[in-house]
Amino acid sequence: LTPSFLEGFSLTIDYYDIEIEDGIGLFSPEGQLIACIEGNDALCDNVQRGATGNLWVGSDARVSAISQNLAVEQITGYDIVATYDFDIGRWGSINLHDVLAYIDKWTTQETSDAPKTDCAGVFSGLCGFPAPEVRNNLRATWITPWRVTTSAQWRYISSVDDFSGIRDLRSANYFDISALWDVTDWAQLRAGVNNVTDKAPPIVGSTAADNSVFGEGNTFPGMYDATGRYFFIGASLNY
Repeated sequence: LTPSFLEGFSLTIDYYDIEIEDGIGLFSPEGQLIACIEGNDALCDNVQRGATGNLWVGSDARVSAISQNLAVEQITGYDIVATYDFDIGRWGSINLHDVLAYIDKWTTQETSDAPKTDCAGVFSGLCGFPAPEVRNNLRATWITPWRVTTSAQWRYISSVDDFSGIRDLRSANYFDISALWDVTDWAQLRAGVNNVTDKAPPIVGSTAADNSVFGEGNTFPGMYDATGRYFFIGASLNY
């Protein structure tokens, strides 16, 4: 028999272990430079010194980062989804829905003779785009008996370390609220506010962000809210 307080509760746990060999990706400038120093002459051709023979950042020196087959990339982790529905009498019902993504290991090896790099919870350098170890979305929805549904959501992103040791990314918390009103059987209104507290995205600088495929405007819009607080409103008609 299921205890009464567990009625309406469901839990799903998925474990994944993905290994990619010879996957196509960008060979990072740092990785190529290290490989060249350690004797990989073929990669030294991609290292182009400046007019004075220097490799200083900001000069005309550069390392060509091109797409090619990398050695091995392995990712393991867990996806956990929990849902709980319960009635609150004449006030309607509540739905709690939580989605947790946890990265246990994310190792990358750019060449077969290169050491493995742990990119879980790391960004920039050999790791590129931020890979927070924990991301969690918790949404609470109130289904009222008055044709109105409201919801509040908490989005959490754990802190991420800078591979280069320059600037780490702090954990981020975002809060969203929204409401939906079924005016009639054929008309619906919806409105809400995302990022209620107007939390600014972490600023990592053009060098760190723009060298990533997903970096733009000194941050990572694909991971963090780059636009700050924003409002939305809409209507739907069914016929």
